[in-house]
Amino acid sequence: AGQVNGTTGYEEAAGQGLLAGINAAAKVKGLPPLVLRRDQAYLGVMIDDLIRFELDEPYRMFTSRAEHRLHLRQDNAALRLRPIAYQYGMIQERQYRDVLAMQELLDHELHKLRTTFVPFEDKGASLFAILTRPEWTYTSLQKAYPTQLEPLDTQIAKLLETEVKYDGYLRRQDKEILKAKTLQGMSIPSAFEYHDLSFLRAEAKQKFTKWAPRTLAEASRIAGITPSDIAILTIALTRSHNPNTVH
Repeated sequence: AGQVNGTTGYEEAAGQGLLAGINAAAKVKGLPPLVLRRDQAYLGVMIDDLIRFELDEPYRMFTSRAEHRLHLRQDNAALRLRPIAYQYGMIQERQYRDVLAMQELLDHELHKLRTTFVPFEDKGASLFAILTRPEWTYTSLQKAYPTQLEPLDTQIAKLLETEVKYDGYLRRQDKEILKAKTLQGMSIPSAFEYHDLSFLRAEAKQKFTKWAPRTLAEASRIAGITPSDIAILTIALTRSHNPNTVH
């Protein structure tokens, strides 16, 4: 089935089989279909690529295909996906409670790091700011300030450390995810006439007509489409939704 869909590799085939099995069971149980977003899982990236893009060669799921890959890490997989797994009856309640407790602990420790200030290099600094430095780990920070921090499980400590050190990049990706959700909310009529847009490039007109994206988010992910193409399409869609709008 993976080869029929244009993929190669055991992992890609297994991923499609897993998602297909979940959705088959969900249909029998009367549950809504499971559609993973690109910012939720690599499976979401792969399925979206397979159904929206033309495949010139057998598809492999490279990390570079995921624009939000800083969020799609191995260390936070349980936090991202166990709540979904529980919703579809794939894990036991005990496992679900464990991941909720892990998330609560992580949030608590992040708050503590942000709000606790200590003497540092002849001045004050938050524990969060200190931990952003490459030479510091959570373990070394805890040993330096034992009254403010308690020892943590190695898995939680490493996860916390990653969240802190990549905080700026993660915040930037959060803004991109929010923007993508905004684009996802703007639908494109199935009969939309791209060729009527005089400022749109000929290549963009051809690609939009061929792939018939359902939303601006899908249109923005078509290979060869530029931000300028999306800007022009956004204006045109806004006008079509609100004919009296002046631009």
